[in-house]
Amino acid sequence: MSFFRFDGDNLSSSFQVENAAVFRELLREILDWRLAEYLIRQEDENTDIICRVARSDDHPVVFLPSSAQTLHLEQGPIPVRIGGTVYEALVAKVVINVVRKPDDETNVLPELLRSWFGEEAGLPGRSDKVRIRRDPSGLEMEAFRIPAGQGLQCWGRYARNAIAPACGLTFSQAIWNAGFVVQDPEVFLLVTLAKDDMNAEHRYDDQFVSDKEFAWQSQRRTTRASKHGQILINHNALGKRVRLFVRPTKKTGSKPTHFVYCGEVDFVSWEGDAPISIRWKLREAVPASLHGVLGVPGS
Repeated sequence: MSFFRFDGDNLSSSFQVENAAVFRELLREILDWRLAEYLIRQEDENTDIICRVARSDDHPVVFLPSSAQTLHLEQGPIPVRIGGTVYEALVAKVVINVVRKPDDETNVLPELLRSWFGEEAGLPGRSDKVRIRRDPSGLEMEAFRIPAGQGLQCWGRYARNAIAPACGLTFSQAIWNAGFVVQDPEVFLLVTLAKDDMNAEHRYDDQFVSDKEFAWQSQRRTTRASKHGQILINHNALGKRVRLFVRPTKKTGSKPTHFVYCGEVDFVSWEGDAPISIRWKLREAVPASLHGVLGVPGS
C-alpha cells in the first residue's frame, strides 16, 4: 500500500488525516530529526568519520559507520593520535575495541571513553560520539561534541535524555532528572505543566501568560541572593543562555512525554523569595498549532 502520492508537483497523503495540525507537527518532528542526523553524518565526510560509542561486554567501544570506507581504514592495528600521543587502534570489521600504546598490551580505550563521556559512556539512550579525522600527519581520534545548542530545533520535541547530547553535553540521570539544570554556560528549564501526579512540593506554578511570555517558579529553597537566584536574574550579564523546555504532561500512556523546546528566554521580572516566581520572555512566539498542547491563553 502506498501512503503518499504526487498530485502534480505536490506530495499528498493517500489516507485520511483526522487532525491535520497534529499530523503536520508529527511529520515536521520526524523530518527535523532525520535532517539533523543527515547533517551530522555528512559533516566533512571526505576527511572525517563520526562513530558512535556503544557497549560490548559491558565496556564502551567505538562502532564505525559505513562511511569509514572514505578513510580507507584497514583491518588490524593502525596508528592514531589521541591528545598528541600516538597509539595503536585495533580495527575489527565495524568496531574499534582496543586502543593501546605501541609495545604495550594494555587496552586504554574504555578508560579513554569514560574520561570523555563519563561512567555511563555508551549506555542505551546515550548519543556519545567519536570523530576520526585524517590530516597530513595521519589519523587523529577525539571526542565529537555538537556546539552548544546547535543540535536543537525550536519547537522540536525531545526526550529528557536527548537534550544533553543535542547540546554537546553528557547526559546523567542524577543531573538531568530535575526541572532546573545548570551546565555552564547553559541553563535548562524543564517544565511539566500538569502536576496532578506530582508530590505537593514539586507542584510549581508554571504556565504561559501569552504566546511570548512564560511564568516559572523556582524550587522552594531557591532565594534571590543564592547562586542560582543570581544566575537567573543576571544570566545575560554572566554570558549564560537560558533554554526553556515545556511538556503538557509527565507521561503519555506508559511512556514519558517529550519536551517541546521553546528556544532561549530572557529575564523580565521576579517576585517572591524561596520560591522565586519569574516572568521569562520568549525570543520566538509559540506557533498557533501548539497553543492548545501547551495551554497558551487565547487558544
